[in-house]
Amino acid sequence: MVFRRHSSVASAALVMGLVLLTFPLLGATSGASSSHLSKAPSLFSLTVAGPSGFVSAGVNPTTGRRTGAINIVEARAAGCDPTTLSASEWVGSVQRYFEHDTARPQAALILCVTQMRSANDAAGIRTRLLAGIGSSAIRLKDIPGAYLHATTGTAEEIFFAKGVYFVRVVSTDPAGSAMALTLGQNLTQREYLRLP
Repeated sequence: MVFRRHSSVASAALVMGLVLLTFPLLGATSGASSSHLSKAPSLFSLTVAGPSGFVSAGVNPTTGRRTGAINIVEARAAGCDPTTLSASEWVGSVQRYFEHDTARPQAALILCVTQMRSANDAAGIRTRLLAGIGSSAIRLKDIPGAYLHATTGTAEEIFFAKGVYFVRVVSTDPAGSAMALTLGQNLTQREYLRLP
């Protein structure tokens, strides 16, 4: 009887020792994975600034909605995905509206960077948009997988998918589509290079 009592006390002590020994190791593993996750760049940090001389507006005057990190309702209204932005595939969107350049006071650029759950989801937006536009979409040579579409006489739309990201830029300049295209291409190329 005495032997059994000592045996159960020894077993309990052994189990407790193993738990105490294992606990710090679990904490270290958990901390390592948390710190790894926290190092992932935010969507906002992956969004480039506007061209030199342009001011970033807090509200998109076209839609009347705020810019910056936006929710899916705002992303749909802002035309970040002019096809059908799926809630099950969407992770987040950041929209920027650039205006008031002194050299081109009426020029404006809208940049929307959307993160999807997978690269297939991002590519799916590009495919749907291309299907909707048809043969008037032109593939850009300087930016891999990017397409250009002239939406009006003085507006140019450029879009691409890269990894889990879909990017859409709309550039307008009443001075003409050539200037709008130059501004839009420059912004799009910088955004393409910024994304992982």
